[in-house]
Amino acid sequence: MISEDPSDEEQDDPESDAEDGSLAALRELREEMTAASAESRRGSRRQMDALKEFGAALGAMGEMVRDLHGQARQEPAAAAAAPSSGGLADEWLHVLIDLHDRVARGADAMAAAPAGTDSFWPAARASLGAWKQAWSAQSEATGMLRAHLQSLLRRAGLRPVPALGQPFDPALMTAVEVTHDARLPDHQVTAELLPGWIESATGRLIRPAQVRVSRRQPSAS
Repeated sequence: MISEDPSDEEQDDPESDAEDGSLAALRELREEMTAASAESRRGSRRQMDALKEFGAALGAMGEMVRDLHGQARQEPAAAAAAPSSGGLADEWLHVLIDLHDRVARGADAMAAAPAGTDSFWPAARASLGAWKQAWSAQSEATGMLRAHLQSLLRRAGLRPVPALGQPFDPALMTAVEVTHDARLPDHQVTAELLPGWIESATGRLIRPAQVRVSRRQPSAS
């Protein structure tokens, strides 16, 4: 009888093990690349949707500006009804103020770009860079439009109501929120939720400021 020699048993092939390891590494890399590519596409879609929504908002604002200019040219008599307000009637002053509010909210929302996730995938990095550049350009354009509208309001003879940090003045302000903070003086304006506007020359109130007011203690129920 021939005895089995352990040395005759099949031995592990180092080259085969190395090949299996390389294939596993390649599969893992392919899965990571596929996941990164899918995430990049999802991020790009989200970014494009956000830019489209903001572009639509800017377009609506532009339409409002064009309508305002067109109606002002068509009705010079109505525009001259309030000479103390730079030639604009109260109706147009309120339209201009509302437009300023809309642009200001957009400018505040775009003050800082959303945080992006860095990726080793070149396409994802390029997409993120393009997104940040587009956001920066839109933010700068919105800030310029906001400054332009503020200039138009000043030319119309208006100035904002001083509110933040001031004692609450019911003649110039409307309290829409109350905060209870024992560290603050009673009836102090802690936040301006919507700016108010008055005529610089006459002090006439065009729109009261909407504010948050501090109270030392909650009101008794």
